Amino acid sequence: MKAALDYAPDLPNPTPEDRYDVVDFSVDSDGFRGRLEGWRPAAPRPWTQNQVHMWTGGDMLPLSSPNDPVFFLHHCNVDRTCESWLRRYGRIYTPDMTAPATYTGERIGDTLALPASYPLTPGNMLDQSSWCTYDQLP
Repeated sequence: MKAALDYAPDLPNPTPEDRYDVVDFSVDSDGFRGRLEGWRPAAPRPWTQNQVHMWTGGDMLPLSSPNDPVFFLHHCNVDRTCESWLRRYGRIYTPDMTAPATYTGERIGDTLALPASYPLTPGNMLDQSSWCTYDQLP
């Protein structure tokens, strides 16, 4: 996760796209998200979030991964790493609401696919400090 935490564009006033993700928001995007997920840099890969599912195998590999207790340990650490980066570089996220409708469900103000009783957006999740804290950040 060090490669993700170390990612900070050297622009004087970077936009969220320069820092967090870049359009087309795919695995080819070279930003914090792509590095945290483990897609960037392409070679050698930093072996972060996605690859842990592959290394662990068992229930961690398919869509049933939440059945494995390791899933929660792993994703708590991913969230902790994300929080550390957000504190260093600002609580930014892309795509914003000006992104085309093809990104519906991923834009900062779109409702997440959760039960209707939890109408949250990515924007609601950028600051978790009111309900979650970490003893130590990387």
